[in-house]
Amino acid sequence: MTPPALDRVVKKCLAKEPERRWQDASDLCDELKWIAESGAQVHLRTAGVSPKNRRKTLLWAAASLAVSAVVVLTVWHFRPVPPRPVTRFTISLPTGERLVGLDTPAIALSPDGTRLAYIAAQGSGLPQLYLRAMDSPEAKLIQGTEGAANPFFSPNGQWLGFFTGGKLKKVSVSGGAALTLGDASAPQGASWGSQGTIAFGSEPAAVLLQVSDAGGAPRALTRLEKGETDHDWPEFLPDDKTVLFAASGDDRNNGQVAIQSLATGTRRNLIQGATHPHYAPSGHLVYAQGGNLMAVPFDLQRLALTGAAVPVVESVLQSTSSGGAQYNFSATGSLAYVAGAVQATVENRLVWVSRNGVEQPLPAPLREYGIPRLSPEGRRLAVLIEEQVWLYDLSRETLSRFTFEGDQNLGPVWTPNGKRIAFRSTKEGPSNIFWQLADGSGGLERRLRASTSRFRLPGPRTGKRSLSFNSIPTNELRSGCCGWATARRNLSSKHASTKGGHGFRLTGAGWLTSQTNPADMKSTCSPTQAPAASGKSRQKAERSLFGILTVGNCSTAAATR
Repeated sequence: MTPPALDRVVKKCLAKEPERRWQDASDLCDELKWIAESGAQVHLRTAGVSPKNRRKTLLWAAASLAVSAVVVLTVWHFRPVPPRPVTRFTISLPTGERLVGLDTPAIALSPDGTRLAYIAAQGSGLPQLYLRAMDSPEAKLIQGTEGAANPFFSPNGQWLGFFTGGKLKKVSVSGGAALTLGDASAPQGASWGSQGTIAFGSEPAAVLLQVSDAGGAPRALTRLEKGETDHDWPEFLPDDKTVLFAASGDDRNNGQVAIQSLATGTRRNLIQGATHPHYAPSGHLVYAQGGNLMAVPFDLQRLALTGAAVPVVESVLQSTSSGGAQYNFSATGSLAYVAGAVQATVENRLVWVSRNGVEQPLPAPLREYGIPRLSPEGRRLAVLIEEQVWLYDLSRETLSRFTFEGDQNLGPVWTPNGKRIAFRSTKEGPSNIFWQLADGSGGLERRLRASTSRFRLPGPRTGKRSLSFNSIPTNELRSGCCGWATARRNLSSKHASTKGGHGFRLTGAGWLTSQTNPADMKSTCSPTQAPAASGKSRQKAERSLFGILTVGNCSTAAATR
């Protein structure tokens, strides 16, 4: 026999009309406690029965209480939860401070959503890491983070990872010296897993790399599939057994979102035409597409999409060159993003650089310049702007677009006579080597079908007296395809992006150091091993170096003004 008090509780839980049910969990708990503490009523009702029947009645009462608790919890669990209010606010940087390094993520939210880290610079100063508590009106500068890029938090929110000077580092949010974890140049996203592993993308490596958060040598985490040139923007899923990332070919803004098991290496492609994914605590995969954020339901148990994608945030800043979008989630569901669109995220200027490092700006407009290449006669400059080759006439001070065919035309190189410019182009699909007359007449002419769409300098180098390069077999070259170009001045782009590969620098020994975009690795030629500018050595260099590296004697390579 069920005690009347318990019977009343159960009936109220199962009432059809919502307003007649328990409206508050605390009221229900108080009622159950009162029933448990008023055991005398139960004994009064069982006073006239035998001990055997009394025990049976008490067992029924206990069972009824347990069932009541289960029913109550079930009803309470499925009771409609009112939607959480959305809070929006804007954070403005102090006067004179600006976000920088926008080809890669420049902002990061702590896992608990209470802190925002970002990369900013004062005026023309170096980028540095700043940290702001959400309940504070001001951000604090984290010392020792000059040149920082791509910040990310540790799982417990007590450390910040970042990249600077070709190194991966970490620093405590409480302050202190930054600790170097390993080599890592040209970052393309990073994620810190709860098992002590950091996964990151790297332009030179192309694939994702992983390293211990205690430091060590990075190891490959993924492998490129056919048609791919880059794996970027990794993120460990909450199970810490799977990594989410973007895979792309020549167009990083139009790649695919994929996941890979850390244990087996098994990979699954999920979304086409997307880049820079994040997992949102709401159970969605969020990704960037054309300057907007899209969200699609995602089952963490089955690691599968369960619905259609819908737009959630419009007009988010996204880089034209890297595909990186400026947004980040906390584990609590907060979202921080930078408003904008798909656009060039780096503006720099072209300058002459003298032997002693003095810079003299050119009157060219601020643009996203990359890989400047001076013509042999020194009067024209070929330079990349948003994945197309442009020409700057130094005497006329005019800038004009040179390439129009193909979505991407990269890595310009002048022929020795200055009549043509060779470059990599996607005019016929995957990147191949084309050239075009320097006066702009005629069309693109293919000179080489490359076996891969990426040209890289192998590494690491052994010592400073070595020259690293990719050689192309002479039987794969057509007449006049390659060139040995010497420039009269050392031209560089000021404030080059963290992707590297913009301009030339002189070594202390007096030779030219070039960091080229296809290789994204520094290559140096020492005086004792510098190839001669004429004769057999020059011919050998012409056969070996194409579209990757140009080295010359400093007396002809740099101005002394």
